[in-house]
Amino acid sequence: MQFTELIAKATRWGQEFDTYRKGGIGMDFRTPITFETGSLDLTGGLSVIHAATSASGATSEDTRGRMKLGLAYGLESGSNLNVGTFYDGIGSDYESRGANLSFDMKF
Repeated sequence: MQFTELIAKATRWGQEFDTYRKGGIGMDFRTPITFETGSLDLTGGLSVIHAATSASGATSEDTRGRMKLGLAYGLESGSNLNVGTFYDGIGSDYESRGANLSFDMKF
């Protein structure tokens, strides 16, 4: 669970606001699949996020869903290859999506 609170004059997406609060709750999963040359994990998760913004007496609130899905491949040498994607904005006008790719090598 995450919670963030900011009480100050600041700028967000070109708009000045007085208060911004965001909280969320979710559940992630990791399902291992073992191979002779390494291991493959299917990863993912679902979460619900609620955000509220107050600026000059006007209040805006938004509740949305976020999902992520990925693969983590671990080699016997200790190296890891990770790939994943996410979509944020389920049930809301807000929309964000992205992907990641990383390779970690221990030496």
